[in-house]
Amino acid sequence: MGELFERPLNQLLQDLGAARPTPGCGAAAALVAASGLALVRKALAVSAARAPEPRLVALLERADHLLPAFADYAMADQAAFQRLVKAQADTLEQDAARRQACAVPLASAHQCLQALDIAQHGWPLCAAVVRSDLLAGARLLHAALLAALTAVDADLVDLPPAEQQQVRASRAHLARRARQQLRQLLKRARQR
Repeated sequence: MGELFERPLNQLLQDLGAARPTPGCGAAAALVAASGLALVRKALAVSAARAPEPRLVALLERADHLLPAFADYAMADQAAFQRLVKAQADTLEQDAARRQACAVPLASAHQCLQALDIAQHGWPLCAAVVRSDLLAGARLLHAALLAALTAVDADLVDLPPAEQQQVRASRAHLARRARQQLRQLLKRARQR
């Protein structure tokens, strides 16, 4: 995992609350996403230990592949924002930094959507005793996705109009898909 995630939790929380530009909402969103996916993974692992099933193993492999990416996104978000702050005097560098400042949290939100997909496919295979972990993880993933999109919104306004439109469309698609996935999962949870 990335350097940010290797800090003791109390230090990480102090850093998030400090009067410094980074880490900010993008890094916090990645931390929440990693926590959510870890809970989903736990539910799948407990379920697989109780009743080994190839679909559970495949979902665990997907979760194991995605989990470290959130630490990378937290670090990339910090780097993108620091680049943006440093680029204030150079217009070309500012444009590139703004694009990167939007691209990183958009990519993180996309990963959250993939993690929500793991949760949704894992629900019917999940042991009843750990379904609360899976559901809580999915809710955290949804919240992390929305937080990452908040970071996108903050930097979107400085992009050229055509790029704003493209980023807004991607943002809207991610938010809509995440909302649909969470709704479907909650509907399944109520039907148990």
